[in-house]
Amino acid sequence: MSAGGSKFDIACANFAEITDTDTALAMFYLQDVDWDLEVAAIGGVPDGLVDVWEATGGRKETMHTWDTTRNHNLRCSYACRKRMDRMYLKSDLLTPIHFELVGLEIVPNTQLFPSDHWGIVAHFVL
Repeated sequence: MSAGGSKFDIACANFAEITDTDTALAMFYLQDVDWDLEVAAIGGVPDGLVDVWEATGGRKETMHTWDTTRNHNLRCSYACRKRMDRMYLKSDLLTPIHFELVGLEIVPNTQLFPSDHWGIVAHFVL
């Protein structure tokens, strides 16, 4: 896909490419982003793309994929909870039914989580 520019500019170019693709395919776009204000400024996610978290009910317990109040990997001296990791879908074939976070357990024999972000997993039906 596209290269160069800000993360948001790149995402917009990628969104345009995905929305121009035949819906007989299942297209996913996953990104570590922090762009709520930018997406709101352009009127939201482009038509034809589904925010999988929102489509599965937007459960609050799965909202924050970057959470310094629970995940101490970065040893932040501040509290920050954001929905930074997103999954978008364009498909006439798949329906998202469940969204969850993974990587919530400390890795055995360490004092660390697998990442400073929680992972995201979605379940779909055909």
